[in-house]
Amino acid sequence: MITLFGTTTSPFVRRVRVVCLEKGLPFTLVPALTDEGQAALRAVSPVWKVPVVQLDDGRVVYDSRVILDELCRDGWGPLREPPTTPKDRVDEENVVTMIDEAVLSLVRRFYLARDGADLEVPYLIKERDRALAILKHLDATVHGMFATAHGVAVGGFGRSELALVSGLDWLAFRQVFDLSQTPKLEALRAHWQSRPSIAATAPAA
Repeated sequence: MITLFGTTTSPFVRRVRVVCLEKGLPFTLVPALTDEGQAALRAVSPVWKVPVVQLDDGRVVYDSRVILDELCRDGWGPLREPPTTPKDRVDEENVVTMIDEAVLSLVRRFYLARDGADLEVPYLIKERDRALAILKHLDATVHGMFATAHGVAVGGFGRSELALVSGLDWLAFRQVFDLSQTPKLEALRAHWQSRPSIAATAPAA
């Protein structure tokens, strides 16, 4: 049984949950928001952030991208296999990197605002503007319901769409970005909401 340390709101944890559901991999979620969960997380990871996965063989993996690679060593199941050509591979990695960076910028602003910090300081203004620039770029470069040209050519729901949907859903859930500013991203997000693994893992407080 896979042990997943995380929360039901984290978009990075959600990616792991979706892949486990898609592949039929049983897992136990250890809630990281409780005192007990935090203690358990810190006992296995010096990084102190989620997701963390303890695999069946005892290995502990600290990063969501590496976790997905480990879970999918034998294939991605119903999900689209990652591309193998250099250009398509870089295109997909770039999409995942961009949405990750946009989300992380807004995560920092969200938690600092919740703690009462002043967001109108140069660093946090830059974080807001950087996220907006990334999301506008993604909005201009997505291919309809797919994040990349490779997705259009091959079809199916892949890692890049998963990264976008989980990230965009978190932005909407936390109300930290108005997705009407990026209508193509919002259309992509809406298109995939009925996929069972996406519907089953929607962010929950």
